[in-house]
Amino acid sequence: MHTQIRRVFLLAVLIVFAVLFNLFGPLGMTAAAQEAPNILIINFTDTSPVQYTDQSGNVFEGLHVGELRCIEDVCNQKIEFKLTSPQPTTDTIVYEYKFKSRLAFDPVAERVIVSGTGTILSGGPKERFSFTGVFQNNGDGTVQVTYTASTPDASFFFPAAPGTFSILSNN
Repeated sequence: MHTQIRRVFLLAVLIVFAVLFNLFGPLGMTAAAQEAPNILIINFTDTSPVQYTDQSGNVFEGLHVGELRCIEDVCNQKIEFKLTSPQPTTDTIVYEYKFKSRLAFDPVAERVIVSGTGTILSGGPKERFSFTGVFQNNGDGTVQVTYTASTPDASFFFPAAPGTFSILSNN
């Protein structure tokens, strides 16, 4: 039963990604576009708690720190997200998002969709998941971030995570 629920959720994640890709496609989102800049760096260094929303729409706070770096369609680095609310517990839960691929990129709108694998780290055994992440530069020193994961526990929305969104070219 648990495996069937995971399969249905993974299918839902893939459908959401397909819808996002179709929505952004006409707006200039490209997958492996030759005219796209070669290097994308999104950096989150602020260690202040930021607001986020879980899948149920509940608003909490957590620490969101790390870096996403893509050279063409290959991404690396990681972002760690540490829960600081709703209430302190003896076991701190940390979500680690490791980036693998740039799936779509719109340099004009400063929006990127990436995929990767992640790990939920807590006092117990590690739980692994796959995810897609959508990063949108808000233009005010913050980045909107959406993680849609194969496990609902690792799916979050950050409307304004303090960070820099840099588009570079190595040409």
